[in-house]
Amino acid sequence: MSVPITYTVLAADGQQYGPYPADNVQAWINEGRIKADQQMTRSDLKDWFRAGDFSEFAWPATSAAPQPVPAMAAAPVTRAAGNGPRTLASIDPGLVGAMRKHANWFWIIAIIGLIYDVIGLGVGAGSSILPYLFADLSFAVVGYFAYRAHRWAFVLGLLMLVGSLVFQIQQERWIMVAVRCWAIYEVFVAFRMAINIQKRLREG
Repeated sequence: MSVPITYTVLAADGQQYGPYPADNVQAWINEGRIKADQQMTRSDLKDWFRAGDFSEFAWPATSAAPQPVPAMAAAPVTRAAGNGPRTLASIDPGLVGAMRKHANWFWIIAIIGLIYDVIGLGVGAGSSILPYLFADLSFAVVGYFAYRAHRWAFVLGLLMLVGSLVFQIQQERWIMVAVRCWAIYEVFVAFRMAINIQKRLREG
C-alpha cells in the first residue's frame, strides 16, 4: 500500500503549515493563497523548494517552475469532499495562522501575570501566591485549547479576562488594565476567526 503524498508550506509568518494533500494545495494556489516563491516541501523529500518548482501543480503562466523537483515517490491521494472528518491541517493556513496569532494573547497574559506575581507586584500584602499562580496557569491552559480553535476556550477565556480586568481596576493597576483591554480585543478577533474555522470543519 503506497503512502499518501502530502505537502508542508512555510508561511510568511515563519510557521510551517501542513501536511496537506495535493488537492488542498492546488485549491489554495488557484485562490492565490500560496505563492510560487513560497517555500514548500513534500513528504517524500528532505529539502525545501519554491512552491512554483513543484511541476505536479498547475501554476499561472507567470509562476512557471524554473527547475524540476525530483519525481514523486507515489501518486498524491486526493481528498474527496466529505470523505472523513476535516482537521485544522485541511483549513486555509492563513486563517488558522491569523487566529493563532491573536489567540497567543492568552499565553502573553499568563506570562505577564506569572512574572508580575513571582516578583511580588501582583500579590496583595499577606496573601498567598498560589491563587494567583493558578489564575496564570488557567490562562495558559485556555490558550492551549484556543490555539486549536475550540470555541468554548475562547468563551471561558473572555470571561476570565473580563474578571481579571475588573480586579485590576479595583486595584488601580492602570497599566495592567490597558493590557487586559487590548487582550480582550485580540482574543475576540481570534474568537470570530475560530467560529469561521469550526464552520468550515463542520462543512467537511
